[in-house]
Amino acid sequence: MMRAWQEALKRAERWPTSLRSEVGATLLEMVVAASILALVLATVYSTLISSKTVHARNTISFDMHTNAHFALPPITRALLSAGMDPTDVGGFGFVDDPNSGFIPVASDTLLTFTLDSNGNGVIDQNSNEIKGFALAGAGPPFTLEQLIINFCGVPACGVPPIGGGPPCGIPPCAIGGPPGASNWTLLARQIQTIQFIYMDDQGNPLPNPATPPYTLDAAQRAQIRRIGVRITIGQTGTGFSLGGRQFRYTLTSDITPRNLQGL
Repeated sequence: MMRAWQEALKRAERWPTSLRSEVGATLLEMVVAASILALVLATVYSTLISSKTVHARNTISFDMHTNAHFALPPITRALLSAGMDPTDVGGFGFVDDPNSGFIPVASDTLLTFTLDSNGNGVIDQNSNEIKGFALAGAGPPFTLEQLIINFCGVPACGVPPIGGGPPCGIPPCAIGGPPGASNWTLLARQIQTIQFIYMDDQGNPLPNPATPPYTLDAAQRAQIRRIGVRITIGQTGTGFSLGGRQFRYTLTSDITPRNLQGL
């Protein structure tokens, strides 16, 4: 009898003490586990989207700052030397040159001007002495273009057309060979707006009021003493993380051409 009782106790010790080993996880445990998994997946997804968004925004910011670097500094450097006239001929800057017939342009989206970089008293037909910057394209976005001169004649009619091609009235090259061509070449992309603002020695705008579009006449161009430049660069964010958001970056500069102050 005692032996049978001991055997029964041993079998009871091996019997499962809960239902877990027989039936697995309970429904409540399954719900909790699924909730934790969903929370982890949501956190990972949110982190991934956030990282992609930050990367895309940083890329756009880098692109816009790069365009800004190519847009404003060349204009500023060129305008600081506008009107350089070491021999006091009086035909450089934004004034008409009676000798060559070159006519500068000063408008809200286009400017061309001259300087005597080599001190020979005449406008040499090259990019060292004829400078130009213009908004181009059928945007927005537009492009900012720079005038490049690679012919040795002087255009009697003034500024060559935007988009390339030789201007009218080019005399033969004195050094021999046919004249080449002038071109407007790309300086910066993704330009939303650009405005050149002209002021006289009292800080008054030219024209007054300066409501775009405007193009200064010869008398107004002769009064230019300060030039403001305002450029807005923009880009549209693409992809799910940005969803077509618009990004803008505006640069301004107030330039006082040192060679125009004594006119």
